[in-house]
Amino acid sequence: MECAVNIDMLSDYTGVDVADTFRQIAEAGQDIVDAQTGELIIVRHREVRALLPAAGLTTKRPQRDLLALDSLPPAAREIQLAMKAHYARWPLFSDGDYHRRLRRYLTRSMTDIVEVVAGNAADHLREAQRQTAGSSFSWLERVAEPIAASLVGTILDVHADEAAVLIDRATVIVRELAWPILDDARAADAVTAQRDLASWLERALPSAQGSTRYLRALRAIADDPALGFESASATLAQTITGAYDPLVSVLGTLALTVGPRELAALAPETIAEEVLRLATPFRFARRFTTEPARLAGHEVPAETRIFLGLAAANLDPRAFPDPTSLAARQSPHVAFGLGRHYCLGADAVRSCLVGVVGALVEARAAFTAHHVAYAPELSILRFTAMDGSWRAY
Repeated sequence: MECAVNIDMLSDYTGVDVADTFRQIAEAGQDIVDAQTGELIIVRHREVRALLPAAGLTTKRPQRDLLALDSLPPAAREIQLAMKAHYARWPLFSDGDYHRRLRRYLTRSMTDIVEVVAGNAADHLREAQRQTAGSSFSWLERVAEPIAASLVGTILDVHADEAAVLIDRATVIVRELAWPILDDARAADAVTAQRDLASWLERALPSAQGSTRYLRALRAIADDPALGFESASATLAQTITGAYDPLVSVLGTLALTVGPRELAALAPETIAEEVLRLATPFRFARRFTTEPARLAGHEVPAETRIFLGLAAANLDPRAFPDPTSLAARQSPHVAFGLGRHYCLGADAVRSCLVGVVGALVEARAAFTAHHVAYAPELSILRFTAMDGSWRAY
């Protein structure tokens, strides 16, 4: 299989903006094979949308993948198995009856905060703009990270200091999850972080009935004999990792792509959807075949891992003409996935973005970046620096 562009998921992409690579892959319109692993990556929007909810694909890791860990030294194997067992309980990486039961508790668990987080995000933007007017500043530190931390705090009904501790623990987990090869040190740190989150949840659950709908859902999961506390703890870890880092990345993309022209011409809701499409923080969706299948023209054996290229699909010019510009679109993006694994916090993230865009329009201000740096992982968009200043319009 050939493609005009190839990628290596195991490489270090520190400081590299790979958006242009994904754009070239999308333009070529050919599925690719990872240079190191030989795994299939499907990139066309139409086929990615069709396969995301497909019944013959699962997010659940096959047992033979775990057997490959048997060759590790005992201590390393124990650590890796502990994290694999933890991830297997996440809504994102589970399937079947377990997943359906979990989703029943979670589907509407954030509806009570959608309007609140929009107002909070707008207030944070206004205050940051007031404090940094006329000076150079870090968009991440002054805008994106505080807004994302506020979202986590609102979901969990905790103050900023407590939210910061939980985010720190979840960040350790997402760094391990995003790293493409086994790393015992990262895994050991992630095990400790997961235990810290579980300890917090154990303390929080007794008072959950008087708290947010989400915390009440976690308590119900913990009390369900078919799920239990470990499932509630795993769900908590997924929620924090899925709320904080991705929202920081999406807000960073907003800063880089939304200027006076877009703010004047497009509705805040349209801008939010387009920024989500361009950002696509989780760039790939992992799937395993449950039986031999023909996928996008490729014969794939059972229990084979494939990747659906969300970032490339969202830049497919066949679905999104002039894909790197912002415009009102008919084709829906796949930044939140689709089907039974659709992002549970999608509406809350959208609401934050709409709040920020509305505040930018109100202030008649946009951000100009002078320095941007990226994290090393290809699988997740993360900024490590974004410095610049406001410009009025």
